[in-house]
Amino acid sequence: MIELLERWIAPLKRRVLLMIGKALINTINDSGGIQIVQINLGNDELIDGVERVQNYGFTSHPEAGAEAIVAMIGGNRDHPVVIAADDSRYRPELAEGETAVYNKHGRIVKLEQDFVLIGSSGLKKLVNETFQSLFNNHVHNIALPGPLTGTTSSPATATPGTPVAVAPGAPAVLPFGAAIGANELTSKTKAE
Repeated sequence: MIELLERWIAPLKRRVLLMIGKALINTINDSGGIQIVQINLGNDELIDGVERVQNYGFTSHPEAGAEAIVAMIGGNRDHPVVIAADDSRYRPELAEGETAVYNKHGRIVKLEQDFVLIGSSGLKKLVNETFQSLFNNHVHNIALPGPLTGTTSSPATATPGTPVAVAPGAPAVLPFGAAIGANELTSKTKAE
């Protein structure tokens, strides 16, 4: 009875075991709406015309030899889909909690603990204390209705929702978020 049950379950067991696998990407066709790759599942088993599904808003074009995780839809080797690809030859080392976008040429945008790093050597810091200081102290010129003009200050001095009284003809510095209606801003300020 056990032998009969094992023979009956064997094909199902085989399909379950074959549902997820590792492969190497041989070729990539990036000309359509979805990438089509040729994969090598090992033992010289090549499969052409495999869709490579990517996350919405993110895309890449790996080189031949990149590693892939392949899902066999329904355990059927005739319908594989690449669900992840990586290339250990080019992946940068990251500290815990860091994230990066990179390519094989060493170009990188890395989100580190205290700043955003752009470049290949770690020398360029885009967001740091200097950038924050510049941002926190910038102003925007605005035009108020009538003879009033002024500027809005940075978030560092913000008092959101505070009405501002300005004498006719006098320039004013308005706290960021001051009570200025959208119809009172010039198109230049709205675009900024």
